[in-house]
Amino acid sequence: MSLRPATGTLRPDEFDASIFEQAASPGEEDRPDEDDDLEIDEPAPQREGLPPGFRMRHDAHYVEELVSRSQAGRVLETEATLPAPAAKAYAEVGENLDAIGACLLLFRDTARPARERIALDLIEAEVSRAAWLVQALFVLDEDPPVANGSVALDALVQRLARALTPGRYHAGATLEIEVSGPGLQARGDEPLLTVAVAGIVMALQATAERVETAVVRIRVREEAGDRVRVEATQEALRMPASWRARFLDPQWTDRPGGRRIAVALAAAHRIAELHRGTLTMERAEHGGCRLVLSLPRV
Repeated sequence: MSLRPATGTLRPDEFDASIFEQAASPGEEDRPDEDDDLEIDEPAPQREGLPPGFRMRHDAHYVEELVSRSQAGRVLETEATLPAPAAKAYAEVGENLDAIGACLLLFRDTARPARERIALDLIEAEVSRAAWLVQALFVLDEDPPVANGSVALDALVQRLARALTPGRYHAGATLEIEVSGPGLQARGDEPLLTVAVAGIVMALQATAERVETAVVRIRVREEAGDRVRVEATQEALRMPASWRARFLDPQWTDRPGGRRIAVALAAAHRIAELHRGTLTMERAEHGGCRLVLSLPRV
């Protein structure tokens, strides 16, 4: 059963890519003269204030150089051959988000005041959330190709926790990780599985965002039948029965976290299907809830 959002309910077109297109398009003065046949190989001049090896945005390979130094750009990698206009639009937005995340590396300085470091952490967390949301919208709009690789789940959840932890300053829920069997691997596509796990974790963070002592526990463990499961559990908030009944319903857009969480969970469900897995909800202790992503094990 597919949980794709109904047309007009979850609108990927709410993202206005025009602001990115305007910034990415060269001006008239930057365009080469079509009549000029001369080619001159000269090293790009170093701009004052940038570290060695960095160039200005209009220099060749500027974005590629920044993204290559960033760890935020791995989620949105797509095949250069997805001809659909929607896929190209998502890829372009993703590239801009990658560049923003990479640019944050320029501001990393342990000597900065604590307030500035917190602000930079929050920006980086929001860039990661936006990148995952773009990929979630792409999954719901298209059926992306799924790589058949080995995904180390303990490393995946560790990276995810580092990306989401700064959001605690305004989300309220601390993340805790438990891996019952180190080295557990799922068979599938690592960027897509990252989006799926991010979706279930953010959904539970959203439910407990007003509870200062809330904890979302992420657990990776073996499952019968050559499968592995990733669990996200919150027990700080007793979830009403009406919430539990609708939690995986993509039409429930006035939920905690709003439309973006509805999109994230719908995409997580679809990614589970693409991996011949399942996404289910269980009741946790103290009236909380647990989201379970069950996947084929390597």
